[in-house]
Amino acid sequence: MKKIKIYFAFFFITSICQSQIPAGAQLVTDPSNNAQLVKTVENTLQTLKISKENLDIVKKGLETVKKVNNALQSSKLTIQITDNLKLTYDNMSDLPNLMKDIKNPTIRKNLIKQSNELFIDIEVFQELSSSILTDNVLSMNDSERLEMLLNIYDRSKTLVDKSNRLNKIIKASK
Repeated sequence: MKKIKIYFAFFFITSICQSQIPAGAQLVTDPSNNAQLVKTVENTLQTLKISKENLDIVKKGLETVKKVNNALQSSKLTIQITDNLKLTYDNMSDLPNLMKDIKNPTIRKNLIKQSNELFIDIEVFQELSSSILTDNVLSMNDSERLEMLLNIYDRSKTLVDKSNRLNKIIKASK
């Protein structure tokens, strides 16, 4: 009896399901639907490709922003370099006035030689420091950029020290 009820329920459910779906609909496919599905898949793939390219562009932009941000964080060091350069120029601008008061030709010749050497150091420093403003700074990693800034900072301190010493020597030679 139980088996008969199960068979009856099975046939009843199957007949209801088949009455909802037209005969043979499961076997026949519509070519226009397939073409539309293929077109949709192609469009989706193209959209995904463009999205991936956009994501790559955004990632590169983010990396550049991080590098610029790290470079700006090094701005305190850059400001100190600029201040040192200003001090050096201030010291060097006083040299002509200070040197014209020196009467001894040998001392004057030695001081001119030292000041010329300092001017050459300043030119080398300017060439080195101009590399900060080039695009290769953004392609450097943080440690390379910091090393370069520290090198420039050390050189700027040396220029200040040399120009201070030269001014003191000239003032003492009067």
